[in-house]
Amino acid sequence: MKRLTKTLTIAALAISAGIAPISAGAAPASVLAGPNLPNLGPNSSGPDSLYSNSPDGLTWQVYRHLFSNQIDTRITLSRAMPGTELVQFTAGCLLGSGTTSIEASLSTGIGDRSEGQTDQLHYVDGNGTAHVIPVSVSGSALGRGSQGVEITAEITDPFWQTLGAGGVMTYGLPGQEMRSMPLDRAADLVRYMITACGSVADPTGATPSVPAPTVTCDNVLGMASRNNDVPQQMTFTNYTFGLRSLFQIDHTGQPIHMADLGLNSSITFNSFLTHPWMVTDGHGTCLEAMVPQLDQGNQSIG
Repeated sequence: MKRLTKTLTIAALAISAGIAPISAGAAPASVLAGPNLPNLGPNSSGPDSLYSNSPDGLTWQVYRHLFSNQIDTRITLSRAMPGTELVQFTAGCLLGSGTTSIEASLSTGIGDRSEGQTDQLHYVDGNGTAHVIPVSVSGSALGRGSQGVEITAEITDPFWQTLGAGGVMTYGLPGQEMRSMPLDRAADLVRYMITACGSVADPTGATPSVPAPTVTCDNVLGMASRNNDVPQQMTFTNYTFGLRSLFQIDHTGQPIHMADLGLNSSITFNSFLTHPWMVTDGHGTCLEAMVPQLDQGNQSIG
């Protein structure tokens, strides 16, 4: 709620002036595809924004402010009401930080905790799995609406995986009321931020793999396809001697039979990042499950 809040205020105001182009190289072009993420051309400087409106009036947005000194460029993700001080969440990274961690601020009840006090934030992801993450208290001397916690986590931390998986996250400090944060509109913006922060933090320019929802045979039938924002082709190749069947989980959570594959046969489908898939044997028993990863479309069976 300190450094990031100032950046967020700039981001919230920038949206009223229109969306400027995202400069090339911050993330693969495919990240910027879809109805909420227009594919925008290159620009060398200036404030850039991508946004996704939520039904409750709070807007998810990624904001990147470029400076003449590139190491001062900041990437910020926020969930806030543009033009107001109503902020639920902010996260960001600094190009010149030399790290792959992201700093975040999350509004929540803190009780009688003191400024800077360390604690554990408990949160439950969209699949109902409980997690904890270390945090520090912020805003203890301020009003209730400005109180919360600060988080510093690597881009591979399950916290970012939760934000990118959709659904609703509930969270809170021990002894405090749990709050909720809808994530369905956030998935692609979170992936954009992780990709961008990973790219700028690595001087070699290498892009890290973006965390995807954890999908197994145990939970895939409780999941559903969510967004159709970021396309990703999936090519399945069967290297086993048995018949393998492919199913895609639709938006209602129903498995839809897509194809059967024999030995050394392949098939390609146009899919999206948040659409679960399942591979079964000839008897319908699940053998493996997955969701597409950005730019990782080859799936070997066996």
